[in-house]
Amino acid sequence: MKAACEAYLAAFDDFDASRKASDALIAALSGASGAPAAEILAAKDQLAKKTFWMYGGDGWAYDIGFGGL
Repeated sequence: MKAACEAYLAAFDDFDASRKASDALIAALSGASGAPAAEILAAKDQLAKKTFWMYGGDGWAYDIGFGGL
């Protein structure tokens, strides 16, 4: 379990490695008992690093009046 936690922390910022490390952590925690393991498993869909995409028209890019700052 310690190795799975350390691998997860080491790979947290890497998109591809984060998915593999979070899957290994979930597998390690599945056999564990106790409140901390249950809390982590309750949020297991949030463990892997996700990408965020944002798109819009040309109006937001120039943001008249700099209201977006």
